[in-house]
Amino acid sequence: ARAIVPQVENSPRAGVAALEIGEARKALDRANRLADKGGKQGEIEYEASVASKYAQIANEKILTVQAREEIEKGEAERQAVLVSAREREAQRSSQQAQSAEERAKALERELADLKGKKTDRGVVVTLGDVLFDTAKATLKPGAYATIDRLATVLKEDPARKVMIEGNTDSVGSDEYNQALSERRAASVQA
Repeated sequence: ARAIVPQVENSPRAGVAALEIGEARKALDRANRLADKGGKQGEIEYEASVASKYAQIANEKILTVQAREEIEKGEAERQAVLVSAREREAQRSSQQAQSAEERAKALERELADLKGKKTDRGVVVTLGDVLFDTAKATLKPGAYATIDRLATVLKEDPARKVMIEGNTDSVGSDEYNQALSERRAASVQA
């Protein structure tokens, strides 16, 4: 009792068990007075036992408070980690959205450079350069730069649907011009 009572009295959290510590101190003081006056051994042991039990109860209350504080601290740390993770995820999503928006704007600029026009059918890009020799379906060497730029834009959005239409002048029969248009469209697609 002489060892455990001072130990709980000196605990930084002694206030949570002040009642029990007070009772332990009173019982220890009674046991000490009995011992000093030559009291009966049984009475001394009883008071010392009471002091020890109260000190143990106080110690358990202190340990319970410490455990609760540790749990609260752990929960606060857990919440901080969760908040930090959510903030990082939100920042990553924001960066991805910004990156996607920048890519979309870049694609829009590329289409504008290619003179794309929005219509009811979607964006129509007319390749105004003369891409073919008269009555031919083989691309001229200078046409590849324009088609490569368009292909680069189209590769950025693989889900985009594309329709290629070929045109001819009015020289020749309708059947010949239709077949030539189809061959030219196939050349551009290839």
